[in-house]
Amino acid sequence: MDELFFELHESLPRQGPGSSESTRRALSLLALQTDSPYVLDIGCGPGKQTVELAKRWPMGMITAVDTHEPYLVELEEHCRREGIQNVYTSRESMFSLPYPEQSFEVIWSEGAIYIMGFPEGLSAWKPLLKPGGYLVVSELNWIRPDPPDEIRQFWEDEYPGITTIEGALHHIKLAGYELEDHFILPNKDWYTEYYTPLSQRIDQWKEERSSDPAVKALINFTREEITMCDTYSRWYSYVFYILRSISH
Repeated sequence: MDELFFELHESLPRQGPGSSESTRRALSLLALQTDSPYVLDIGCGPGKQTVELAKRWPMGMITAVDTHEPYLVELEEHCRREGIQNVYTSRESMFSLPYPEQSFEVIWSEGAIYIMGFPEGLSAWKPLLKPGGYLVVSELNWIRPDPPDEIRQFWEDEYPGITTIEGALHHIKLAGYELEDHFILPNKDWYTEYYTPLSQRIDQWKEERSSDPAVKALINFTREEITMCDTYSRWYSYVFYILRSISH
């Protein structure tokens, strides 16, 4: 199923909710003391946000890691088209990153920390930050209390670690970070570059490949997820957190 999931998402604008506007908004909330930071983008996918990081810090060194090689190839091709020369890709697992402690001024991860778990990722990546360095992540949270049973059960089945913004802030404090700022992704960030092209892809797969039971199951699940967002998006979203390491 993992390979089918990757195949379904390949060549789409994004592999999860987000937008260049939201990336740039998060970037605007950092107060770095250097114009040439070492930056690590974890779970970069095809790297639309990586390109924004490279444009923000043209004198910096941006290392982008993902486990899926085709995404890294897409990112490399994107950088070549735009003449970007300060992005370096590496096929790595976020569970075993091969970098020395205090290697980076900034660690960035959009929509991927859930793979480790939010508190686990906060703790595991912190030693890689230089003193006072920034961790910027987006994480799925409940944004209103008392979600209806249908959507609560859906996300608790798919992501048992889902919590409220207040719960996330508790994990952030325990892990030794200071919250610089946070904001909720706008609803359009779920659709413009993610659910809308993804819907077109699953419609195409339904016509061409739905005789395959595994494909059919993935189509049905993806359609259910989109329908849930159509119905219940008032109760949940991704939240960008801009964090600064305050203890080691």
